[in-house]
Amino acid sequence: MTYLAFLARFILIPILTAALLMWTMHRSGRNLPASLRVWPAIPVVVGHVVLAMLYTAPWHNYLVAAKLWWYDPALVSGLFLGYVPLE
Repeated sequence: MTYLAFLARFILIPILTAALLMWTMHRSGRNLPASLRVWPAIPVVVGHVVLAMLYTAPWHNYLVAAKLWWYDPALVSGLFLGYVPLE
């Protein structure tokens, strides 16, 4: 299994499932509790993704550069962000 296929199965499917559940909940008129609707969802999620990337990317690149962690070249796209495959 390629790394991209792994991500699709274990990251993308749960995200799409959660998005579908939220969309059906919204369409049916059932909204989130007021305490969860204080911040707009998209900027909050984007902020968390950016923070996670800034926090983990240097460490992950160090681990790959030091050969403590590696990716099989046959299983990645070939596009890299530093030493880490883009996907």
